[in-house]
Amino acid sequence: MCEETKILIIDDNEPLANTLQELLVEIGYTTYVAFSGKEAMQIVHEHTFDLALVDIQLPDTEGHVLIKDMIEVTPETEYIIITGHASLESAIDIVGLNQILSYETKPMDLYRLQVLIRQVISRKEAEKNNKESQLKYQAIFNESVFPILILNESLRILEINTAGENLLKYSKKDLIDTDFSGLIRGSRMKNELINGLITKSSMQDFELNLCAADQKVITVLSNTKKLENEFLENKKCFVCTMVDITKRVEAKVELSIWKGRYDALMKSSGNLIYDWDTESNEIIFSENFEEVLGFKNNVHTKYIHDWFALIHRNDKELYNSANDELVNTGKVNQLEYRVMKKNGTYIYVEDNRFLVDKTVKQKLRVIGYIKDITKIKTATEEKQKREKQRRHAQKMEAIGTMAGGIAHDFNNILHAIIGFSQASFKFAQPETKLHHNLNTLCQVAFRGAGLVKQILTFSRQDDEVLCPMDISGIIKEVLRLVRASTPTSIDIVQNIQSNLGTVMADPTQVHQVLMNLCNNAAHAMKESGGTLTVKLEKTDEIDNGKEDIPPDDHLGYLKLTVADTGSGIAEDHLERIFDPYFTTKDVDEGSGLGLSVVHGIIKNHKGKINVISKPEMGTVFHIYFPQVDRKPSTLNPLKSISTNKSEHILLVDDEPHVVEAHKQNLTNLGYKVTGFIDSKQALEFFQAHPDDVDLIFTDMTMPSLTGDKLAIEAKKTRENIPVIICTGYSDKMNEEKAKSLGIDSFIMKPIFRDDLLKCISEVLNN
Repeated sequence: MCEETKILIIDDNEPLANTLQELLVEIGYTTYVAFSGKEAMQIVHEHTFDLALVDIQLPDTEGHVLIKDMIEVTPETEYIIITGHASLESAIDIVGLNQILSYETKPMDLYRLQVLIRQVISRKEAEKNNKESQLKYQAIFNESVFPILILNESLRILEINTAGENLLKYSKKDLIDTDFSGLIRGSRMKNELINGLITKSSMQDFELNLCAADQKVITVLSNTKKLENEFLENKKCFVCTMVDITKRVEAKVELSIWKGRYDALMKSSGNLIYDWDTESNEIIFSENFEEVLGFKNNVHTKYIHDWFALIHRNDKELYNSANDELVNTGKVNQLEYRVMKKNGTYIYVEDNRFLVDKTVKQKLRVIGYIKDITKIKTATEEKQKREKQRRHAQKMEAIGTMAGGIAHDFNNILHAIIGFSQASFKFAQPETKLHHNLNTLCQVAFRGAGLVKQILTFSRQDDEVLCPMDISGIIKEVLRLVRASTPTSIDIVQNIQSNLGTVMADPTQVHQVLMNLCNNAAHAMKESGGTLTVKLEKTDEIDNGKEDIPPDDHLGYLKLTVADTGSGIAEDHLERIFDPYFTTKDVDEGSGLGLSVVHGIIKNHKGKINVISKPEMGTVFHIYFPQVDRKPSTLNPLKSISTNKSEHILLVDDEPHVVEAHKQNLTNLGYKVTGFIDSKQALEFFQAHPDDVDLIFTDMTMPSLTGDKLAIEAKKTRENIPVIICTGYSDKMNEEKAKSLGIDSFIMKPIFRDDLLKCISEVLNN
């Protein structure tokens, strides 16, 4: 029952009116009584009533007239007519009003009247509640910020709120009873919505493109469900709630466009972008990860430790230190390191990264981009290599200039040593100590002369002259020198077989190769000692089996093995040990040229060099010299020369000991020798006695008058005078230039007695 249901009783029968009032008050209704029409009108002007009980016959008016007047004042009030004569139909016909609900005759059935009143009041309450609900619904519907449409089962629009009108730019009048599907753009969307509502009676979070009145397409996220609504006369309908996501979709499309541009930019730049969550250690890379490194994106490298596993072991410490610095200081940092690709090769990368959310109580994240700088790094290294080669070329040019001066003086010294030693053989009996010492002195001088030649050859990059020889003697000679300079903590084991065969070689270069390898081996064993093994043997093929056996005339190889039990060579260094300037020694212990020179020498000898090494297990070098079918050439400083020559030789050299040495040797050979240390005096002597001189033997480099000018002036005096020019070193004279000047022969110091005699004999005989 309503909180305050008001009933007005209008009857001129006071006992009956009072009885009814008492009954209704007892039930709980608020009741007023009027005994006349005038009194009733006064009351309705002051109060609003839900129900009025009206006697049809009143002293001052007719009941139906009164009801008409009351309806004009309170149209919401309903009426029950009480009469003692007429029927209900006649009363309604008289009144003709819908507000008259019932007709009761006197005497009244109070129970029936009570039931009737309750029915009326209950209906009034229901109508009131329904009206309030409708008002609430209408308020919610119209005031909602979200567009709402009510659709029938055919999807025709029954109702639309203000937000819907604003969204679609249509008025409610234009939309009511129109087909909602006609606003949908795209047959796929339309069919999918209709089928979804038929099969599921709802479509949740469904995206629709709608065409507004201004022809602009609006994208909405819709939720449509079936609803039975009593306010729409219990018709089955659908309520469709929408959210305008046009800007969101446009932003998404714009974002997709920019993302495409960004991905294209990153792809074209080759850079990798990553996002590392330092709490979970998850790391996400950009789409071009597989293209750059070959691994599947976010499969092989889902966590930071997966990425760390790809970093070169020598760069891991650097990477960890940079990470610690970044997290602790928040400073942007950049580092370079190597990372492995799927094919096992390493590339150089530049990693630029920075920390985000450092000052916020959120997860710390590292954002960065990785750039492949392998080409830049390689180009830089190549540039540095070329610069180093340029400096080396300049250095070698300087060395060549310096070597020329040294060679000239040193060859003069060797020239004198050889000359006096060979001249002294005349006073030494064979098999005596003196004879042996002179022989050894000549051999050492010969090796010194070869070394000077090697220095000049190396500095000028001239081609070496190889000759057939048995290298066993040189190897034994080197080992004697090595033993003298090697600590006793290193044992030397040698197995050098003689007469194994002949190879084409430069004795000085073979000496240099073996000395270099032995010195390296000794250095590897200097801390803990060990064993140096040197072996020479004959073999038919190269040990690694990768070399094809040469043609049918192949005579095999002489295999020289140099092995040590030292510290060994790291695996990643093995491929570089023959590179110029590569060394693992300290700055003051090596230049990195040794093994490079060794490799070059063996290559020029048409040989092969292999190396086997493991850390802490020692190193073994195998050198292969191809054999040739030729007899070895030998130098024999003890060869005796028999001669009865008596020719007069004019000997000119600015070094007195050279003049003295040659004079003794040539005199011992039977020649008449006149020596000068001043080239101008020598020329004056010749000009005074041109017919007494059979041959002029002159040095090239002299202070007052060079050898070539002496020869020219002498030939002016006597055109057919034979001239031999010798030199320790000269960049102004060579064999070709000597011939162009009419000089008969050109020979390099130091000169052995046999070579000297041969040269003089050939010139004089010609």
